[in-house]
Amino acid sequence: MTASSPRPGVFVRCASAVVRWLRVPDGQHRLLTFRAFTRIWLHRIRRLLPRALDATVLGTSRGEDARRMISPADVIRRESVESLVAGADDYYKSAIAQGATSFLKSKPFHAFDDSPDVLVRLGMLLRAARLVPGLRIVEFGAGVGWLSAALWQMGCHVICVDPSEAALQLARETFGERRPHLAWPEATATTALTDGHRVPLPDESVDRVICYDVFHHVPNQEEILREFHRVLTRGGMACFSEPGRYHSTTTHSQDEMAHYRVLENDIILEEVWALAKRIGFTDVVVQPSLDSRYSLSIDEYLSLVKAGHAGVRGRDALMNGTVSMTSFTLHKGAPVFDSRHAGALAASVQAPESIAAMAGVPVTISLRCTNTGSGRWLARMTQGTERGVVNVGIMRCDATGHPVERDWRRAPLSRDVEPGESVVVDFELMFPEAGRLAVRFDMVSEGIGWFHAASTPDAVPVNVALP
Repeated sequence: MTASSPRPGVFVRCASAVVRWLRVPDGQHRLLTFRAFTRIWLHRIRRLLPRALDATVLGTSRGEDARRMISPADVIRRESVESLVAGADDYYKSAIAQGATSFLKSKPFHAFDDSPDVLVRLGMLLRAARLVPGLRIVEFGAGVGWLSAALWQMGCHVICVDPSEAALQLARETFGERRPHLAWPEATATTALTDGHRVPLPDESVDRVICYDVFHHVPNQEEILREFHRVLTRGGMACFSEPGRYHSTTTHSQDEMAHYRVLENDIILEEVWALAKRIGFTDVVVQPSLDSRYSLSIDEYLSLVKAGHAGVRGRDALMNGTVSMTSFTLHKGAPVFDSRHAGALAASVQAPESIAAMAGVPVTISLRCTNTGSGRWLARMTQGTERGVVNVGIMRCDATGHPVERDWRRAPLSRDVEPGESVVVDFELMFPEAGRLAVRFDMVSEGIGWFHAASTPDAVPVNVALP
């Protein structure tokens, strides 16, 4: 050993420190592959390495000469917003001229190789958006409107916004084709043309903005985010499902930017959040995802469900999936929920200990109902529908408290009730025949479900005497 050689003890200590740093959380000591090792290092030092090295090591450039790679910044310098808008319109005009619109309209069930990933992403987006019938939704960059039409069929009031008039023409055709199958006739669907700079809607006029696979085409991200913030109501959300941090380096993206007027940008979430926070958005929530190629053997499955061991492959799949697909929501204030959201429903009901009544004579009942959930109880119809209106639900039971007629009576609230508030509900009941029975009191959100409220007492005995 020469004098310049490191001492074995120092080398071992350094190597051990590296192994401990790279060790997966479950403590397994599996040998990392070179690819996984390199990927972890790249993500730890984030974007300090040159883009060409990122693309080469991650395998996204498919062997292209890094010196010839097109950067999104090159496209942004080369093309104006107006030029990119014109390019999008030319694309849809060409599809119409060639009679090739069925493929565009048939999403998400359009191709066996692509539809599974589209459906997974769509499911994540819809869950994160916390949608319910009656919400006002803008889909920005909606194209032919296949997603807008689906949201419309589920009862939302949808505004399909796109910079291409040709695309909006196809969207209106899509709405016409779906109208006979509409489950919520009170829901509305309209289109609106954007110039790529503004969303043509009034301030604070929508509950959600949906951006599915579109924001990476937007060169003026800050301007558009500012528009999203402007049109959203307080408590509203802008919901995104986009490609990831290295999207521009893929072969497909490079080909698109080389031959067409289109931007294939990387979605660097911390940069998007910095813009959004400066504009006034108050929070960002990220939905992680697994690499779609990830699968488990039966032994790996049992290790996961019984011992909680995901292993290096599991960690790698989570990292790859989250890096390659960016699903997130931007919040304008704390989310606002109401009684149309099933997850926001909870209540306690204070009822009388017993009820004495005369057959055929109305008796006045007084209940104290407290909103112990996270959403406002709606006492009146909204947008022409009773869905989500909260009433006291009264169940007629036999003398043992077993329900005989679940939807026996309803008693309305006098006003909307915020979380934490209580309201006294007075109403009359009439029992036509003498005898002994019981009633149960609960809260019900019409069209959503019963609360299964904590009622005291659980069943109220009723003694009905002859007049």
